[in-house]
Amino acid sequence: LKKDSNGRSNILIFGTSGYSDSSDHPGANLTDSIILISVNQEKDDAFMLSLPRDLYVKHADCPLLGTTSGKLNEVYYCGSNDAKDDERGAAALRTTVGEILGIDVQ
Repeated sequence: LKKDSNGRSNILIFGTSGYSDSSDHPGANLTDSIILISVNQEKDDAFMLSLPRDLYVKHADCPLLGTTSGKLNEVYYCGSNDAKDDERGAAALRTTVGEILGIDVQ
């Protein structure tokens, strides 16, 4: 796995309640579970940190919501353009979590 400058591999795990455009749940593409796992492969240690979904953050301009800031769990939705581009949404969330924690999230 790729490592950061501290020799750790930082992995972001997040979940939504649905990836389908046919979902009738209005918050289906919000990331309500956001967990960072940091592993040091040489020292065989790891830790997990759960980030609060309601943490107030700045995010990229989000025409979908008409905002430039909001809850952490909105970042994926805004970055993915309403979950139509999962990779962009994941990249936006990874960048935002990295900025919050001051680390490189691989």
